[in-house]
Amino acid sequence: QNYFHALEHGMLKVFAKMGISTLASYKGAQIFEALGLNKHVVAKCFKGTASRVEGVGFHQLALDAMALHEMGFPRRDMTGSQTKGRAEHSTLRNTGEYHWRDT
Repeated sequence: QNYFHALEHGMLKVFAKMGISTLASYKGAQIFEALGLNKHVVAKCFKGTASRVEGVGFHQLALDAMALHEMGFPRRDMTGSQTKGRAEHSTLRNTGEYHWRDT
């Protein structure tokens, strides 16, 4: 009971600062604008949202996502000897001595 009262009070306080009086007004307020997305992306993903500045489309967003994935998970060459494509060979190059709890 106290949790719901506190939650309602907190939400109403935030809404009041934004100039919104009811939850229904908040849901349909469209108080933001989509910047940097073209009209096809806005129409499909942010229906009814204003967008005065055109930008990237789905193709560029997909290319960016794939580039970020490639940076995080680079491809390894799996041809050649058995150790050439292994993660230990390509990413864990540590020639020093390992001391886990050496003080």
